[in-house]
Amino acid sequence: MGKSWEGDKLQGVSSLVEGLDKDSEFVALPSKPFKVDLTICVDVSPNPGPETSKRINFGAENLITVGASSRSAAITKITYKPSFIRSLRFSQLAKYIDEHTYSFLRYFEILKPYRGLRSGTKVKQRKVANNINNNVINIHPVYARRICISKPATDLRSHIPSNCVSIVSHNSTEQQTPCIKIATPETTSVSDSADTDSRNIDASTSTVSHISTRRHSNPGSNLKIVHVNIRSLRNTDHLIQVREFAKSENIDVLTISETWLNSTVTNKEITIDGYKLHRLDRLHKKGGGVCLYIRNDIKENILKDISDCNFHQLWLQLQYKKLKSLVLYYSFINEQTYNILGDLNCITLKECPENKALTDISIELNLTQSITTPTRITDRSQSLIDVILIFNPDLVCDSGVIDTAISDHLPVFATLKLRLPKPPSRFITVRSFKNYDPSLFSAALASNSSNLLSIFTKPDVDSKLATFNIVLISTLEAHAPVKRIKIRSRPCPYVTTEIKDLMNARDRILRRFKTTRDDNDWHIYMEARQTIKTTLRNAERNYIRNEVQTHKDKPGCLWKIINKVIPSKERPTLTYAWKKAEVIPLLKDGDHEQASNNRPLSLLPVASKVCEKIVLSQFNTYLTRNNRLSSHQSGNKKHFSTETLSIFVNDTILKAMDNKKLTALVLLDLSKAFDSVNHNILLQKLERIGASKPSLRWFGSYLNGRSQVVRIGSTSSSPLNLTHGVPQGAILSPLLFCIYMNDLPLSPRSSSLESYVDDSKVFLSFPIKDTTSTKANLEEDLCLVAKWCSTNHLLINPEKTKFLLIGTPQLLKKLPSSMTLSFLGKDIIPVFSAKDLGVTLDSHLSYNEHIKNLVSSCTAKLCQINRVKDSFDKETLKLIISSLVISKLFYCSSTWSNTSSTNISKLQAVQNFACRIITNTRKFDHITPALRQISWLPVKEQLILRDSIMKYKCMNSLVPQYLSEKFSKRSSIHSRLTRNQDTLQIPFNRTATGQRSFHYRAVNLWNGLDENIKEARSLRHFKKLMKNNLLDHYFNN
Repeated sequence: MGKSWEGDKLQGVSSLVEGLDKDSEFVALPSKPFKVDLTICVDVSPNPGPETSKRINFGAENLITVGASSRSAAITKITYKPSFIRSLRFSQLAKYIDEHTYSFLRYFEILKPYRGLRSGTKVKQRKVANNINNNVINIHPVYARRICISKPATDLRSHIPSNCVSIVSHNSTEQQTPCIKIATPETTSVSDSADTDSRNIDASTSTVSHISTRRHSNPGSNLKIVHVNIRSLRNTDHLIQVREFAKSENIDVLTISETWLNSTVTNKEITIDGYKLHRLDRLHKKGGGVCLYIRNDIKENILKDISDCNFHQLWLQLQYKKLKSLVLYYSFINEQTYNILGDLNCITLKECPENKALTDISIELNLTQSITTPTRITDRSQSLIDVILIFNPDLVCDSGVIDTAISDHLPVFATLKLRLPKPPSRFITVRSFKNYDPSLFSAALASNSSNLLSIFTKPDVDSKLATFNIVLISTLEAHAPVKRIKIRSRPCPYVTTEIKDLMNARDRILRRFKTTRDDNDWHIYMEARQTIKTTLRNAERNYIRNEVQTHKDKPGCLWKIINKVIPSKERPTLTYAWKKAEVIPLLKDGDHEQASNNRPLSLLPVASKVCEKIVLSQFNTYLTRNNRLSSHQSGNKKHFSTETLSIFVNDTILKAMDNKKLTALVLLDLSKAFDSVNHNILLQKLERIGASKPSLRWFGSYLNGRSQVVRIGSTSSSPLNLTHGVPQGAILSPLLFCIYMNDLPLSPRSSSLESYVDDSKVFLSFPIKDTTSTKANLEEDLCLVAKWCSTNHLLINPEKTKFLLIGTPQLLKKLPSSMTLSFLGKDIIPVFSAKDLGVTLDSHLSYNEHIKNLVSSCTAKLCQINRVKDSFDKETLKLIISSLVISKLFYCSSTWSNTSSTNISKLQAVQNFACRIITNTRKFDHITPALRQISWLPVKEQLILRDSIMKYKCMNSLVPQYLSEKFSKRSSIHSRLTRNQDTLQIPFNRTATGQRSFHYRAVNLWNGLDENIKEARSLRHFKKLMKNNLLDHYFNN
């Protein structure tokens, strides 16, 4: 977008003037040699445009005098044809003007940007007119010409057109005013990049005579960007110091390289209060990785198209000004500025090929390296490898190195002259319990007893609840008023003033070493770094330990609800105030702007849940006594669980495999099942199972008239009426859904159907010779199930429906390769493995895939705990690992405890890892003493313990009937008196596959137990006796 003219060529150019027509555009330029960038933004369409003249006349006799140092520039008239001007519009050449011309333009403030296009125009016109010394420039009307002026050639770069644009005014009449006004266009975004795939390279041995470093406080509302090579953000003391550093330095954008993060580290572990996090980890390899922290109130957009996992560059576009709508007839291309921050592993203080390549690329891309002092300093060397490359150096008001030793790389910063909006204050509305006294509150309620007693005189439940709320809230308001408070970012509670003083002392020692280069100062500095690391870890561990001990025995409930405010029999309704739900989106992971990354949490009034709990207890008693619920539904029923259902289905499949049969298993997926329940159909099914008319009216009131709002912070959406579905988060909803699904198992004719709430499965066993007929029967049963779902307004998703063929490897090989099921217009292809109720099933029931996924998940969780283990004592660690890992490790263990010894060994390795974390045992130390120390059984014995507990439940009617009825004593089969008449009958199995069933394993296990253990008076007593027996057997033999 530029064209150069020198003085000796102006004669030839001016000779063209006479041959041009009167409609040609004129631009006046000084005749002194110079270079200029010319950008024309005009209306090039054939519309008439302004009807006034388009000529600018500068008299050649007009000489301009500049202040005391008189310099003149003769004005020569140059004429352009419109076609030639249009040909320059897309030119990308950057030209330069000489220093004299640049100074001349700066003196008249032509290059000085100011906000807006007209702000201060009159003042600037008067100022320029007074300096022209009566030499007048005449302006003829012009239509929005824009000229871009470059900076002097000594700056080795062009002035960016989008940052310095001159606007030639358009006036309807001639005026004695200067013709050029300069404005900085409103740039809407700036891109910052944290670019690195860093490795630690030895620093240069070159020395620098003077090192200029400074601690910077962000002036005004400028944008401050900082980069630091952290060398492991997983390091706890590094993370603590980064958090303190971000707050103390008032950083807007913090870019970090060499994060050393992977998929086992969640965003919650490395979050900084008041900042949003974006990260790009190195995949399938240790080290590397970059991340960005950006202030919460700054809007950003990740540029995924240019961010790359291979090159490890993360590009972020920031919006630092509020956008305003503007309608234009024609818009010129806006060149956005960009800045690159990172550890490029290029030693810029040393002459080397890498340094030359970086310099060449920077010049080619119009970038300036704003860091000039070493960023990595050792006792032997110092080097500059952390850089900030700036596209427009005029935007930088300050830059340099910050002397704080978070890692072996010093942070680098740049403050940009970009006006940021003031961070908005965050407020929340809370009830203040600062002066709350429970005794005074109780006394105040007692004084209002007459008003409370008036509840029972009200005619309906809505009036009763309204009266109760008025009395309670008015009394509570007097003792704990609602206040609107401002949220402030809280400092780290265990980083005390003493620790901050230690950090400052460490940084002072570093600055002293940089000046003296004394080995003694270096050793003192290294000792100070290590002292701070140890102090931070101890402070965090002591703080967390005290917090755990303080809140160990505190109950989570603050209020007791009055049970008398419940629906009466005369008016079986639920008050409308209890039907209003608040939905709060909780971020699972990723970008919070994407709805799929948020989990909706529905909040209902606490008092309504008390009422529901009473109804649930009464209704469950009725359903159990009268056996109204199907035995094929295992959800939300006493003694039923996912484990009992999995044992039943898997034993059925193993029995078929023992009889040389295959099993076709179809796992159905219902889309939004709870939200699709039809209220009228549900009320009809409640009537079928024997609900009385008053009960039906109450349930009708419970389901109808509900609404919900979405709340984010203190802002709520308009209410949305809910016309179908059972309320999310309600206590009665699971039971009501089970009643809605109660007759589904009756649909299939040839197959069996089992359900756990909305997870349903259809399975059918068959010999290999009946493959064709079995396929037809199964497809027919699936059609019947789909028809039932359609009648009941439920939707099956065939895309997520899984189909497995389970059997021995020998039988599976005999099946045709094209074995598929046709269901809802889709061909469902058999898969090798699929997850059912949290257990991954495969075609051989080997559970290899389940163990593989289980080991991976538990190991990842243990790695997270291992990184912060120093923050907890031994008992707290044991509690955390037992809750988060061990419970998951042995989930539904009675289903898959028949897996191979190889899989058991893999699980044992996970348990060993957990034990080493708790006991702080080294990697190659023997694990048995550590297991004994915390009274943990090895995995094999743990599985035996859990199988025996399930068997005890079967013998004492603590499981569904479909499990307990399988076991029988030998005395019930024959009447002969033998020593083993009280033992259980061992089921007959033809193959080892059949012996893998829980039925077979549990009988052999039970028959081998001591009588005193089998006759335990309770389940808790049985667990204690059984565990002690296994501990004694393992550790003492």
